[in-house]
Amino acid sequence: KALGEASNLDIGSIMNSWLEQPGYPVLNVNVKNGHLVIEQNQFFIGEGKDVDRLWQVPLHADFAQAPKLLTQKELDLGDYQELRKAADKPLRFNVGNTSHVVVNYAPELLEDILVNSQNLTHIDKLQLLQDLRLLADSGLASYSKVIPLLKEFSNSDSAIVNETLYSIVNNLKFFVTPDSTDETNLKKFVNTLSADQVQRLSWLPKDTDSNYDQLVRPLDLSAALYAENP
Repeated sequence: KALGEASNLDIGSIMNSWLEQPGYPVLNVNVKNGHLVIEQNQFFIGEGKDVDRLWQVPLHADFAQAPKLLTQKELDLGDYQELRKAADKPLRFNVGNTSHVVVNYAPELLEDILVNSQNLTHIDKLQLLQDLRLLADSGLASYSKVIPLLKEFSNSDSAIVNETLYSIVNNLKFFVTPDSTDETNLKKFVNTLSADQVQRLSWLPKDTDSNYDQLVRPLDLSAALYAENP
C-alpha cells in the first residue's frame, strides 16, 4: 500500500497481471499514419496461441508524453514527428531494461536509435541485442535485422555487451554450411567485428588492462580464431 501511494500506481493490480497468468509480452512499436502506436501481445518462441492476455506494463519511456503504464492492447501516443521533436532524442521504451518485456521497434525507429548510439549505455546496448535475438528466435524478426547492431556495438569495451554480441554470432553459425561460400562470408564478417578489438587488446594480457579488457579479450580472440584473422 505504501509503495502504491508513493508511486501513485495500483501496485496490486500491476502485480496480479503478471503473477496470475503465464508468459510475458512483446511491445510492438510502430509509426502508423504518422502516429506512434504501441501494442502488446504475448511473446512466444515456438508454437503458442495468443489468447489476448493483457499485462499492466511499466513503459519506462524516455519521453514525457508516454504514460507510466500500458494497460490496454494498443495505445496511440500521438504524432510521431511532434513527439520526436519535443524529446530531441530517439524514442525508446523499457529504458534501463527493468521490465520483463521484449521491445520490437519498427525499422525506422530502430535506425534512429542506432544513428544516435553514442548516447546509449552498456545496459541499453545489451537490451537491444537481447531483444532482437529473442525476436529473431521467435520469428518476429529476421537475423538480418540484428546485423547493424553487431556492427555498431562491436567496439564496445563492455563484457556484457560483447558476451551477448558473440552469442548472436554463434547463432548465425547454424545458418551456414561448413566449407561453403556462406561460411567464408560469415568469417569475413566476424573478422570485421573483432579485428579492431584484437588490435587494441593484443593477444596477451597487459599491465594496463582494465577489468573489462580482461573479460573482453578472450571473447574477441575466440572470434578472431573463428574468422581466421591473420
